[in-house]
Amino acid sequence: MKWDANSTKIIVACDTGHVYEIIKPNKDKINNTESFEVALEDHSRRQWKMKMMEFQMKKNQKKDEEEEERKRRLRLRGQLQENDEDEEEDWDPDAITAITWVPEQEHQFIVGSQGQYAGYFYLCDFREERPIEYYEMPKETTIKYISFNNFGDLLNIGLANGEIRISHMNNLNSFMAIKEHDGEIGSISAAKLSYDERFLVSTGYDGLIFIHTIDKFMIQ
Repeated sequence: MKWDANSTKIIVACDTGHVYEIIKPNKDKINNTESFEVALEDHSRRQWKMKMMEFQMKKNQKKDEEEEERKRRLRLRGQLQENDEDEEEDWDPDAITAITWVPEQEHQFIVGSQGQYAGYFYLCDFREERPIEYYEMPKETTIKYISFNNFGDLLNIGLANGEIRISHMNNLNSFMAIKEHDGEIGSISAAKLSYDERFLVSTGYDGLIFIHTIDKFMIQ
C-alpha cells in the first residue's frame, strides 16, 4: 500500500493482480453509532487489473494487417461469421509485488509483477486498460520494492536478488546499480535516499542494513 503525497488517497496492490485506489474517508460523513467498521463500497475508489501488453503477445498471434482488412470488409457486408472472429489472447493477472504513485500525476502509478509479467516494471494509468509503458529488468528476479525520493525525480527499485537500482524519472531505462545484500536471502524490503541525496539506506531479509554513499550525477 502507498499513500499519495497529500495523504488523501491510498493505492493498494493485491496478489490477484488488481490495484485499488481508495479515497480517505471523511470522518464527518461516517456514521459510527452502531459500528466503527467502514464499508469499502461506501467510499470513492477506482480499480485496475494487470493485463499483458501488445509486445508480450506470441508472434504467431499478432494480427496480420491484410487479414484484418479482409475481415473488416466482410464485417461491413455482414458476411463475417461469429466463429471467424479471433479471440484476443490475454494472460491471467498475476500478483503485484510492488507499487508506487508517480509524483504529480493523479492517475499514474508504477508496478512490478511476477510470473509471465516478470522481467519488466510497468507505467500504468487508471484511465487505460493496459500498462502504457514498460521498462526492462532482470527476468530471473522479482521486484520487491518501489519508491520515489522526496523530490520525485529519482526512482528506487529493490529486487529479490538483493540489488537496488536508482533511475532518473526522465530516463527510466538508465540506472545506477548497488548490490550489497545477499543474493539468495537478501530480498530488498526498503531503500530510502537521504534528503540531501548523498546516502541510500537499504534493508533486506538477510537481516542487514546498509548505508551507501552515492552520487546521483553518475546515473547514466
